[in-house]
Amino acid sequence: MLGLILCLCLTGAAAAQTLDYPEARRVDQVDVYHGIEVADPYRWMEDLDSEELHAWMKGQDELRAEVMGEPHLVKQIHARLDAISSYASQSIPTVKGPNTFVYKTEPGKAYSKLYVHEHGQKEARMLLDMETLNSGGQSASVSSFSPDGRFLTYNTAQGQTRWRTARVLRVADGERLPEALTGFYGGRSNIAWTPDGAGFFYARYGVPDDPQAPLGLAQVYYHKTGTPQADDVLIYERPDEVQISYFLRVSHDGRYLLLEASEDGGSFSGTAPRLFYKDLKDRYGTVKELFEGLGATYAFEGNQGARFWIRTTHEAPQARLVEVDLAKPDPAHWKEVIPESESFMQSVSVIGERLVVRYVKDARMIARMYDFAGRLQHEIDRLAPSMFGFADNPDSPETYYGASQLYDPGTYYHFDARTGKSRLAFRPELVHNPDDFVSKQVFFESEDGTRVPMFILHRKDLKLDGTNPVFMYGYGAWAWSAFPWQWHMIPWMELGGVYAVPGIRGGGEYGEAWHEAGARRNKQKGIDDFIAAAEWLIDNKYTSPARMIANGGSASGILPGAALIQRPDLFGAIVINFPTMDQVRYTGFGSAQSWIPEYGDPDDPDDFKTLYAYSPYHNLEKGTCYPPTWVQVGEKDDTTTPMHGYKFAAAMQAAQGCDNPVLLKIAWGAGHSYGLTPEQRRETQAEEIAFLIKMLDLDVSHSLAPTSGQVMKK
Repeated sequence: MLGLILCLCLTGAAAAQTLDYPEARRVDQVDVYHGIEVADPYRWMEDLDSEELHAWMKGQDELRAEVMGEPHLVKQIHARLDAISSYASQSIPTVKGPNTFVYKTEPGKAYSKLYVHEHGQKEARMLLDMETLNSGGQSASVSSFSPDGRFLTYNTAQGQTRWRTARVLRVADGERLPEALTGFYGGRSNIAWTPDGAGFFYARYGVPDDPQAPLGLAQVYYHKTGTPQADDVLIYERPDEVQISYFLRVSHDGRYLLLEASEDGGSFSGTAPRLFYKDLKDRYGTVKELFEGLGATYAFEGNQGARFWIRTTHEAPQARLVEVDLAKPDPAHWKEVIPESESFMQSVSVIGERLVVRYVKDARMIARMYDFAGRLQHEIDRLAPSMFGFADNPDSPETYYGASQLYDPGTYYHFDARTGKSRLAFRPELVHNPDDFVSKQVFFESEDGTRVPMFILHRKDLKLDGTNPVFMYGYGAWAWSAFPWQWHMIPWMELGGVYAVPGIRGGGEYGEAWHEAGARRNKQKGIDDFIAAAEWLIDNKYTSPARMIANGGSASGILPGAALIQRPDLFGAIVINFPTMDQVRYTGFGSAQSWIPEYGDPDDPDDFKTLYAYSPYHNLEKGTCYPPTWVQVGEKDDTTTPMHGYKFAAAMQAAQGCDNPVLLKIAWGAGHSYGLTPEQRRETQAEEIAFLIKMLDLDVSHSLAPTSGQVMKK
């Protein structure tokens, strides 16, 4: 146990100071949308290279340092985060052909090493040192292994831009092949190998001079291993649909190329509204769309010859698995393999001669195993917030999967599909004790009576008397099921804080219908759920408004922004991470044009009405007393451009009607994250916790590690 003594005994004067905010020039910029005049006084902040903007940013750094005071508290929390993250870990083994690949991370190391265990060899061989690859300002990650285990690809970039270069490594001798493939963009470019490792398919984009420029046309190419990119063969493109992007797969038998196509880059549910295929044995064959006009989502999950297993929401909002004959693809001829159930079908994996299906049940994961005829064989009911693994392996009945909680980063199991039995394969040794914490799930009613799930985590010995600070994180977008994942909440809970995660509408907790209920013109419903979660936590004596903290980041950064505007009385502090805050102009930057299916189109009058009504940047009211607010951005973020955070922070500082601070934290050099390096990320997270301790005037004059009876108190 780490005994770090935090001596912070505040008197209530921490936040009661008049702040001299850096001057932010206001301009008379007014645009007219559908007959409505919309002011944009900080439009000039969209020029990220502006010297005036950089001077203002430096001023924000100085202001934050002044408000935060001596850095001893940040240093001690940072040290605790270092200790918590310093454990030996390894990944779920990936089996490809005769080779098994495993990542291993040594205690105190920020990056892992990739090892390969070759068939017939006693010892595993180190193949890639990710620390070396991620040095000198470069970021890198392995993206794929060829099915025969002969090659792997990894992506590199300078800094944290989402524009990547793909490189190929030969596994046998660890030699990097000469090609360097450009045009890869974040989560919109994957690699689909042919089974023999001769080459792969991928989607590439034209790399713009300005990383904030809108994303262009996606083109699907075939690359032959060991050849220059200039020789790649164009397979498919849709110049008439510039916003479309593709997730690519090659069937296990190598016969078919599958293109799951969407306008929003796909969703966390792993399905897309359009599905194309190409018969690779037909040299002159074209790419064909399998279904048209059915208004559903689809994912290719395997095949037996020309019969495809398709996971779809067609006539099944919770999804089902059907068999589709390519000769007769009309739904009238589909054969239902696994019907829709009360839980959302999230993925299907072919393991030997079995189908392992992952479901989301009340925002928790369960897995069930079926035979190819759809008969239930076994159920793996760990009810973990996150269950992962179950990689396709049709050639073997054995695989691995993992289950994790916030305070358990990943315990892995070996799974035998012949028996349905699991055995422990790996459990990390941690400096904190997971048994010191409790995780529970509750349900509350939103404003319109909708039943919403919520995870609540805290120390087991914590007295719940209405005085505890509660850090509430929400997501509610892209059909992603929110679960407790923010590691820097472990020190928060050790200090007596509560961590709450409501599964609000817009996410994937109950399938596509739940997603649509909080997306686009329904986005206010997700905001209502978020506010209702805070009210439930207060009503049920977990906390009080003075100690209620709202948090969201990335796609959910608008949640705490909208909540603080609509209910400033409900929160004691607000934390916003790398957000979108200008919902009127968001489509003009980076890949955001493809977010329209999720948020709506400002050029559409009905969508605009919704966007403008909750857009945090546009709804601040001068003279209102807003809670202490922390806005964090990545300086080089090309996903959610930092102009959102800059414009919102400037507008909120100008509008603030009381002495509660509005602080901007800039992660210099970082992209869409807390920092450029693991060290910088932990520093930012430590500052965030220290800000909350200071703003809520919490007494933490005790050990940071969990000890019975020690809690935050006034």
